[in-house]
Amino acid sequence: MPRSIVSDRGSNWLSRFWKRFCRLAGVTQKLSTAYHPQTDGGPERMNQEIEAYLRAYVSYVQDDWGELLPAAQLALNNRESAATKISPFFAEHGYHVDPISVEESEEPPRHREESRADSLLSRLQEVNEYMQAVMASSQQQQEEAANAKRQPAERFEVGDKVWLSMANYRSPRPCKKLDWLHHKYTVTKVISSHVVELDVRGSIYPRFHVDLCGGRIKIRLLAKR
Repeated sequence: MPRSIVSDRGSNWLSRFWKRFCRLAGVTQKLSTAYHPQTDGGPERMNQEIEAYLRAYVSYVQDDWGELLPAAQLALNNRESAATKISPFFAEHGYHVDPISVEESEEPPRHREESRADSLLSRLQEVNEYMQAVMASSQQQQEEAANAKRQPAERFEVGDKVWLSMANYRSPRPCKKLDWLHHKYTVTKVISSHVVELDVRGSIYPRFHVDLCGGRIKIRLLAKR
């Protein structure tokens, strides 16, 4: 069993069953902050890579993805992880899987089914080699794009007044165009450099990523003048 599990705040992960199961198994639950998928960045990044190579695999009419899915899975699981320096396949089985290769045959295919077998294997080999290159390129592009937009998180202190983005929450008003910045809240606790707890009321979970806080209201600076 893993020591901890990172998940979103879905109903399944917050259920009494799952909480008791984790407690009995000695697993620590690490729930992400609401509307911030970067908390569980590893799976999110992996999902992007999977979508990238699946788009490259399928034909225009998208009717052949089923027969190519095993080759896609092999290409993904045989790729070395940047974190562990080994592939998922090696971590599971203890050895590396051989890449798809086509053995040279001296005798040509005699039947239609044999020709189809030759054609399918050649196609799988071609797609596998292409996807290795696509995944490497996709990973590099995603890393460059993420680093270009990443900025240091603003640091908050207990007692700071901040604007909270309410774009992801329902509003009783008939129009939400002006509701994305709600009235100010007070920081009651600093959980980490990226998560703060606010004095919100009602059923809203009080912990938020600093990206959802629209900036500190400069009350302390005005008081000193």
